[in-house]
Amino acid sequence: MFLRFGKQKSERDGKQGGMEDTQRLVDAAYALHESLYAQTEEARAASMQRASEEAVAAVDACEAAVEAEGGPAKDAPMQARLWYLRGKSLACTPAGRSSDATIRLLSDAVKLDPALTDAWDCLGECFWSQGDLEAARFTFLGALEHARTATTLCHLSMLLRGMSRQGPGVNEAQLSESVQLAKEAVRLNATSARAWCGLGNAHLALYGSLTSSVDDLQMAHRAFAQACGPVWSRN
Repeated sequence: MFLRFGKQKSERDGKQGGMEDTQRLVDAAYALHESLYAQTEEARAASMQRASEEAVAAVDACEAAVEAEGGPAKDAPMQARLWYLRGKSLACTPAGRSSDATIRLLSDAVKLDPALTDAWDCLGECFWSQGDLEAARFTFLGALEHARTATTLCHLSMLLRGMSRQGPGVNEAQLSESVQLAKEAVRLNATSARAWCGLGNAHLALYGSLTSSVDDLQMAHRAFAQACGPVWSRN
């Protein structure tokens, strides 16, 4: 019995290790769409396409390994994670991010395992890319019901700033909520350059569209200065 238990544990550990390796590769590929602005548009598109293909291949290999060991049919969290990883891999390119197939994969993943916060975030970005801002907003709110992360808060804060300018006038409530969400993101991750930039942009939008207050301008300046801190992470 001990040998059988040891074999089962080894299989689980090996499966988990392969999944984590795939996760790292997919995350690195997805991050390229925010880190290649120094390249020409053609080179940037080619880099993202190569990264997406490599990520999809890694998910294929991971899925094949899982199938060889009995498949994910009785393991809902594993099936959800495979759908999420495949969806995120496809979303590494602009075309993939706007694809209905990508949205179906990510939607199925969060239905099966609502705790996959990053899947919610990717899904929200896909709806956003399609121009469906209301669906993106509900998706980010869905993510926050399960975990309040700085990443989701930054997404929703930025989205609300854009939505606040959709009507004939400025939506004061959405701009104010954008600032509050950005402040919460900074509280949750005070070493995130993205969170500090989000807070700076929120105050800048409030200044330019609503208040014209020097206080908002100064707070934006302070937030941007914090974002330039040498020890800050880019997440």
